[in-house]
Amino acid sequence: NDIQPISIIGESAFVVVLHPSVSAKSVPELVSLAKAKPGALNYGSTGPGGITHLGTVLFEILGGVRMTHVPYKGTGPSLTALLGNEIQLMFGALPASLPHVKANRLRGIGVTGEKPSPALPGVPPVGETVKGYEVVLWWGVFGPKALPRDILNVWNKGIDQILQTK
Repeated sequence: NDIQPISIIGESAFVVVLHPSVSAKSVPELVSLAKAKPGALNYGSTGPGGITHLGTVLFEILGGVRMTHVPYKGTGPSLTALLGNEIQLMFGALPASLPHVKANRLRGIGVTGEKPSPALPGVPPVGETVKGYEVVLWWGVFGPKALPRDILNVWNKGIDQILQTK
């Protein structure tokens, strides 16, 4: 109750990335594999209760699958574990995962947003297979609840102008 929103400044979906040793080439194949071998696939996250953990738990619930959670302390360690085949998959940050997908070190099979990502042409949204699934990280600017309306409007307008620059 002590803060108020000023502006959303951006959002990003995640990408489901698999180690190349995993036989699944798509989200439907991943769901089938996970159903055939409950608990056998290990997925990494950036930590217990974080968005990559909870986003994968949502996938498990909506997809009717069970996988094994392996928490790490951030994106770097979880991505390193995936590249080293210590885990088989993760729902990873798009900017961190993209270079590895483009270099064929990891296989990107789905994005967690409502629409495909221009950064990964041909990689469909997970929600096309797992109905109701969508996980997006967003960033915003907040201020104190008592911030005068005229100052809030100036901040909002200024942020919008900055976001329009290229």
